[in-house]
Amino acid sequence: MTALYQNRGGIKLTSPEGANHGFIEGDLLRAQRFTGNGTYQSDTVVASVKSDLKTFYVEPLSADLPAKNFDYVRIGNSIDATRQGAIYLTSDDSEAPFMDVIDGVSAHNKLGVVDNIKLRAGKLQITDQSIGLIGAPVYGLYSSSAYLKGNLVVGGDVNSLTLADGTIGLGKITGNAQRAIKIALTGDAEEDRVTSGVFAYNATGVEIFAIRLDATAQIAGFSFDSTKIYNSNIELNSGTPSISLGPDLTTLGYNAGTGIWMGNDDGAYKAYIGTSEQNLKFDGTNLTITGAITATTGAIGGFNLDNGNM
Repeated sequence: MTALYQNRGGIKLTSPEGANHGFIEGDLLRAQRFTGNGTYQSDTVVASVKSDLKTFYVEPLSADLPAKNFDYVRIGNSIDATRQGAIYLTSDDSEAPFMDVIDGVSAHNKLGVVDNIKLRAGKLQITDQSIGLIGAPVYGLYSSSAYLKGNLVVGGDVNSLTLADGTIGLGKITGNAQRAIKIALTGDAEEDRVTSGVFAYNATGVEIFAIRLDATAQIAGFSFDSTKIYNSNIELNSGTPSISLGPDLTTLGYNAGTGIWMGNDDGAYKAYIGTSEQNLKFDGTNLTITGAITATTGAIGGFNLDNGNM
């Protein structure tokens, strides 16, 4: 008879004991087994099916042609999208053992394509461009989507992974990435506390949020703790409360150095603007100005001011 593929005659196969084989036109079949000396892999496509559903014809698509006692399974379909999914369990493949739930297999060479692997359980040694290389190798679960109920526990002595763009990474994660969130425990040593914690990165990969296990934290370039948000030049302190602008005042507080300070000091609300040589200071009772004053109009102590006269 004339086959549907490559326009040549197909090979006739019959189900054992006359059972219904369950195949239809376009089904992609594979027989694979370790023989002791090597592994045969026979790929075929169903060209036609007889009405008795016991006999069918296939086109061989590999060097290993169908032979007696070959057991074939369907791995996809070249025509029907509803038959392009399967469960693939192997201990012979180079990256085995693993079990895949696959879909979108319209040709034999699409069986191992990452985009068609919807779930893998077992040895993870596949490359996904969205998350980088998985495994070195490791055993675990890989999926395009996961819906979990109950507790999720992440930990153990797993291999370090590199954070990738647009992901949430948990475990021994190193590095940063664009639009990513990292929850990392990089190690148990004292120096690992700086790189362990919760981190977030913006669209250019700059760290914008961090809570580290060394008890330091940052957001948008500011460090923060339980009472204040601060960097080397600005401090907003809810414990005092006070606002400080300038490196001297964020370190030394009210009435010290150059900058602006407003807040509560020793139970009184005070303010300071300027430098140690020229400043405006309110100590909670009195307002003091130190340095030169320039005025072209107004009044002071009963004297009127205008330009050049008092």
